[in-house]
Amino acid sequence: DLEAAHGLISLDGPQSTAALAALAVELATNRWSDRMTVTLVGFGEELTVISPDRIRYVETLAELLPELEAKAEERGQGGDVLTGRIQGRAAEPIWPPHYVLSALVPSEEEGHRLAVLARKGVRTAAGYVVAGRVPHATWNWEVTEDGKAKVDALGFEVDAQLLPRRHYRALIDLFETAGRFDGEPMSDRPESVPATASVEVRVLGPVEIAGPSPMEEGRATLATELVVYLATHPGGVHPVVLGGVL
Repeated sequence: DLEAAHGLISLDGPQSTAALAALAVELATNRWSDRMTVTLVGFGEELTVISPDRIRYVETLAELLPELEAKAEERGQGGDVLTGRIQGRAAEPIWPPHYVLSALVPSEEEGHRLAVLARKGVRTAAGYVVAGRVPHATWNWEVTEDGKAKVDALGFEVDAQLLPRRHYRALIDLFETAGRFDGEPMSDRPESVPATASVEVRVLGPVEIAGPSPMEEGRATLATELVVYLATHPGGVHPVVLGGVL
């Protein structure tokens, strides 16, 4: 919860960029980030392929700061935005969350300007994580060479979530591959399914079971779970295991 810092978060250490990359991917792909954008500063231009509508890249903080300050001025001080979202009553106008992740250590002036932005309001829909030991930071995180994250605000040391270079490249390749639509056209019916099949179970995309007679809604959901689970375990499932899974 980056917004809970109520201020600037500094991220220091030799693996800070790998930690920022992991944080960016998590924010851009998880299902609980609601409407939001992530601005990456000085790193991760390729990550925009993962979610072009959520991630953008800029080269420097100097390029980004005037825009952030203008938006902050427009929004003013009013409203506990996060609490409003949690309670389903965001203040008007609704401001989507915006997170800034910078692999560049800010200058003294840039650090001060970021700290002012990060402290605006009580709990705004924004978070700022900046590489280096930054003055005025509310939280200070350190990611060590051996992949440990030291979080001063919470007083503990944990394994850091990292996206090192080899995994970073593989992730980009995965999304680029998924975005390609070249290849042989697929027929409507998979060749492995006989034309006379009485039941078809489709699990690539929305789950579909075609063939049996309609079932009342109260039973259909659980029955669908049962059939799909059995279909994806062709070796068989012990009834006790199946009951526990359901």
